[in-house]
Amino acid sequence: MKELHLLLFNGISIFPEFILIFGLFLLLM
Repeated sequence: MKELHLLLFNGISIFPEFILIFGLFLLLM
């Protein structure tokens, strides 16, 4: 989980919209 959190944290500064969509996708699953 820590690795995934770091990946998301690093992605926010690069692809904020992609991270939001990816997060919503995970919530739906």
